[in-house]
Amino acid sequence: MIESEQLSRTSSSNYLYPQLARQDGFGNFFLSKGCFNYVQNWVDWDSLPICEWRSKQLNFQEELYEVVNSRERGRVNGVGILAWMDYDGIENTLDQTQYTFAGGLKSYANTLAAIQENALPEVLHAAIIKDYRCWMFHVPNMWPMYPTNERSGNVLVLDTSHHPQSSTLPRSNSGLTSLPIELLYEILIHLAGLSGYFQISALSKYLRSILCEPTFYSRVLRGMLTHPGRCLYWVLPLTSIPKEAERAKDAMNSWIDAEDRQTKVNWNQSSFILKLIDPEFPLAAFVKACFSSDSMMNRKRIWGQVKQLEEVWRDYRLNGWRIDRFGVEI
Repeated sequence: MIESEQLSRTSSSNYLYPQLARQDGFGNFFLSKGCFNYVQNWVDWDSLPICEWRSKQLNFQEELYEVVNSRERGRVNGVGILAWMDYDGIENTLDQTQYTFAGGLKSYANTLAAIQENALPEVLHAAIIKDYRCWMFHVPNMWPMYPTNERSGNVLVLDTSHHPQSSTLPRSNSGLTSLPIELLYEILIHLAGLSGYFQISALSKYLRSILCEPTFYSRVLRGMLTHPGRCLYWVLPLTSIPKEAERAKDAMNSWIDAEDRQTKVNWNQSSFILKLIDPEFPLAAFVKACFSSDSMMNRKRIWGQVKQLEEVWRDYRLNGWRIDRFGVEI
């Protein structure tokens, strides 16, 4: 551990005083109430090690303060973002007036495609908005409603007409094909994301027949969202944030038949989990809609940042302060 002679100070102080302009900010930092709730609920506390090097027990706020301020780098001067966190490009769009959002641009692919197709103005506008990744500015708690123009009886299901039964297919030499189904399921629910799931399904026809079978796929999705250490937990609302529960309840009710809706139930966190793991709920279609939702993609982005903080928190509990700034007199 390194001792630092730097005073504890805020990033805004560095911005105001020229003599501190080139130095990182430490000390007081600011976190919105919503993000504060996300950190409290999304960090997988059970997976973090017990802090054995510290004799004093700290509450959540105190420990968060130490986690942030004990890193080698503090907050970037004048901006306030943490130097060690990947913000996925939104940090390039920070502007008090927000007249432009060009900093979020990573690709012109959708705009070029729309121009080449002589798209209508509204389609071109939507393509520009997508390329500039304006979903990063959406509120992160608007769950997708069922597309009413597509409702015709039951909700959407996966088309499995072109997927042969796994029992009729030869197994490849991949080690995964030799695993029992239950063990394969346990591995899949701990994947870092759905992209890995579909990459595994592409390894062989045998694996594809299993992983793309609707019942098995829905079961894996349910396993991925019932624990804060798994990749789809962000789909669940947080009842500690005002209106999240109500918005999620309304959205989920739109995906089920009217006679099955529980509008009079006082929904809590357990209620949402029970609803999503209900075999009658069209979870695969709902998750797909979440990945097409600007609001939900911003929610997923924030989830990713919380997971980055979780890893730093893990290092803090294992190895303590990277730099000791807490004994410096102010």
